[in-house]
Amino acid sequence: MFNISFFSNPRAWLNDEALVLATKRGDVSAFETLYERWHNKIYAYLWNLLNYNYDDTVSLTSDVFIKFYEYIKHHDIENVKSILYRIAHNAAIDLMRTNQSQYEQSFDEEKIQHIPSKEDHKHEINVMFQEELFQKLLSLLDEQYREVLYLYYYEEKSYEDIADIFGTNKNSIGTLLFTAKKKLNELAEKYGRKNELV
Repeated sequence: MFNISFFSNPRAWLNDEALVLATKRGDVSAFETLYERWHNKIYAYLWNLLNYNYDDTVSLTSDVFIKFYEYIKHHDIENVKSILYRIAHNAAIDLMRTNQSQYEQSFDEEKIQHIPSKEDHKHEINVMFQEELFQKLLSLLDEQYREVLYLYYYEEKSYEDIADIFGTNKNSIGTLLFTAKKKLNELAEKYGRKNELV
């Protein structure tokens, strides 16, 4: 007997561009498929960019897809991923500017004091430690540095993709990424952690 779960959403096999065209024609379920396909990635992106603020991440993720739905109605879209990330980027920056005091970063010793030191792992620093250290130090950076590092290392996006999200060119992204890595490594060294983190 066949497992029919694969066929429960006949639009799941469509590419993004086909789903956008269907959405333009009023097919709400096509947009729901786009939402299901991209929700987790946009949520994770905003979670990092908003410095792990749950309420704002949940709220802004919904706002991004509402704006995306409106955008589809009035524009031709060649690259869904690029547009979604650009909308998310702009929405997050607007929110952080509005609530600037909430999102101001400081080099707070308490944020990383519970991370085990290198000496606690004399023989090996495992992957989980590296990940935790990266996340804690990342949270201390300004949002533009945090964002470019997240997109490059976690999303594994190219310079061209990141430039498209930021609305700039890939040379500027190269410079921004270099500066972000430098600042992150300086933080790691400042707190007596691993040199050359990235």
